[in-house]
Amino acid sequence: MAESLVWLDAEYANQQSNQCAMLKRSNMERLTGIQGMHDVLPVTSVPAFRRSWNWERLYESFSNLARRYGFCFIDTPEVERLSLFVRSAGSTSDIATKEMYSWYQGGRELCLRPEGSAAVARALLESGLTRTEAVRVWYRMPMFRHERPQFGRYRRHVQQGAEIVGVESASADVEIMRLLCDYYQATGLRGFSVRLNSIGDDACRGSYLQRLTARLMETADEYCADCRHRVATNPLRVFDCKMQADRDRSRSLPRVVDHLCDACVTHFEQVQAGLKTVGVPYVLDPYLVRGIDYYTRTTFEVVLDEPIEQMVTLTGGGRYDGLYEILGGVSVPAVGFGAGMERLLLALEHQGALSDRPPAPAVVIAVVDAALQPEVLPLATRLRDEGISTTFEHVPRRIGKQLAAASETGARYAVILAPEEWASGDVLLKDLGANQQSRVRGSDLAVHILRGLVRRSG
Repeated sequence: MAESLVWLDAEYANQQSNQCAMLKRSNMERLTGIQGMHDVLPVTSVPAFRRSWNWERLYESFSNLARRYGFCFIDTPEVERLSLFVRSAGSTSDIATKEMYSWYQGGRELCLRPEGSAAVARALLESGLTRTEAVRVWYRMPMFRHERPQFGRYRRHVQQGAEIVGVESASADVEIMRLLCDYYQATGLRGFSVRLNSIGDDACRGSYLQRLTARLMETADEYCADCRHRVATNPLRVFDCKMQADRDRSRSLPRVVDHLCDACVTHFEQVQAGLKTVGVPYVLDPYLVRGIDYYTRTTFEVVLDEPIEQMVTLTGGGRYDGLYEILGGVSVPAVGFGAGMERLLLALEHQGALSDRPPAPAVVIAVVDAALQPEVLPLATRLRDEGISTTFEHVPRRIGKQLAAASETGARYAVILAPEEWASGDVLLKDLGANQQSRVRGSDLAVHILRGLVRRSG
């Protein structure tokens, strides 16, 4: 017995020693990010689609546009109950079966949010907003999907989306698609189009799915393993297969748009008429479906006219009138989209529409004598209070190097503090673009700068 205890003590000590050695080695290793997740940085050494100023521009463009359309911001936690997305996306969807980061903790199954609409629906139901009037919300959220990283598809990606909840009218579908197209045009994106379809609702899809399943059963052996499984669980998703050969085969299958009920036909006709009225060109795609079960009626995608490294689709969206009921609420109509930031940035980078440098400040303050450095921060504060973007060096170098650095930022003006002028209450204002310099009263500095900026913008 004593010998056994000695052996166990030695084995435990050996395990502890090995763990300590592994921990020591790991502490010495250089830590890196997780594959499929990337940093957004304020430097030019990373690809243009990861430079923070390009993200800022798209953030501002979308939020301004959403406010113009009357949408209010909504945000939800990154961590939700696993059942939220299994129930909403469908237990046989790729999200539920393959792509979620999930774990068990505190007696609950939790996950990182893989998509936005179900999270928004949960939040609106919980707050009671859907019991009142129609709701217009927009969001900016990171999504997490454990899938193979590839060009335009990442394990952590950011979506900007918008949703109209509580409106059944086809005009809501039209408004959502016009908002999305306005956003892409505002970013400078070229060469994109809207693909449009209707997948009907519960009233007409049942009989169609019977026809589709019967046809698929005749040729099921020709499809991939995923599609063969979908024949029994969700045959409509065969049209969404990632295998091109299966997508080609599906072109001979019955089309859902040919089996719509009268109400869905009318709704789809109203959507098309509305898009024409507001000037949104579209192409009908009778094979377009979405990979999530809660979609009904209108489905759409925005695609690039020319693929970029096999990336074609930028955004998907549509109507999901049954989602709120699936989550335990009353039936509430809704329509929306989620636009991936990374895909848009990659497309803009390919088209040369991203900036190589951060936004330039209007003013850089420089000092001739380091003794004047304590005056810089109060002066910068006064200019910033006037709405003038201003920066400076906290530890100044020689004046020549300060001015050279100011020019490299693309700043319009350099405000130079020199001992003689400063003693008289003046500064030197240098137009860096025109290479012209003048002496200006310090009390009038903001006015001079604002006038110059207005002339330049005009």
